[in-house]
Amino acid sequence: MGFVPGAGREMRYSEVTRLLGFDIMVRVQRQLLRHFLKTRDKHTSRDKCFIATLESLADLIFFCMYKQPKNSTAAADINLNTQRRQGFCEFCGNLTELSSFIETLMTGKPNNIELTEEIKFELSHKYCTEHRPQLMSGEWNPAYKQAKRSLTQFNVELRRLSLQCALRAIPNAQSGDQLVDAYFFQYMLSQTLSPSDKAELRNLARLMVDSKLSDNKKKMLVLQKFGFSQYEIGQKLLSRKQLPMTRQAVSKALSAIRKPFLLSG
Repeated sequence: MGFVPGAGREMRYSEVTRLLGFDIMVRVQRQLLRHFLKTRDKHTSRDKCFIATLESLADLIFFCMYKQPKNSTAAADINLNTQRRQGFCEFCGNLTELSSFIETLMTGKPNNIELTEEIKFELSHKYCTEHRPQLMSGEWNPAYKQAKRSLTQFNVELRRLSLQCALRAIPNAQSGDQLVDAYFFQYMLSQTLSPSDKAELRNLARLMVDSKLSDNKKKMLVLQKFGFSQYEIGQKLLSRKQLPMTRQAVSKALSAIRKPFLLSG
């Protein structure tokens, strides 16, 4: 009961949500889920069912947070068409410009300056500020172009991360390669992310793509963890020319991997 807000005091879930607000309730429920994963999860069928329940509750609150009336009245003199799509940026885990602004209104911290219709229309419902196609100067945004080119790989990595954190007990990334699956399995052992942590998973997938963490580098990391030397790793992997990699090439590739993606132990 301690992992469901209000359950210990026999309060309705909706009552607790009304007291805390959607945003805080989402964070509280996800934090409690992480705590359960760290302290109580034994990977039993009962635990899996309970984890799925907590994830569903967190998802429910998250989607309720963005299910608003057609016309927002969250702030005086600011009228927004909230029927436009809301949620995450297509390329990462940040909220879109429109969603971020509506969230600001809902938390009671609106801009005192009334927005013109033109500015309200310019708030993107597909991208965040970082990934908007054009900068305020009118020039094309290089971050948008880079993210657009890597969108397919971003979705691939996001799917792998989501699948693995949904079933932690075994390799479950379903990449089609045992070593790549083993990397995601080992990596997630040190994480407390769950499928309901959508923003964190999306940002992790974006960082993975932007850091150029290729499948070959993932294989190197997991082989290194299994105790193979750099020479042995090179003999097991192929270069772009379909030849065994040299020890120097393996060393150079490993040294280029960012610290957040190294495997512990």
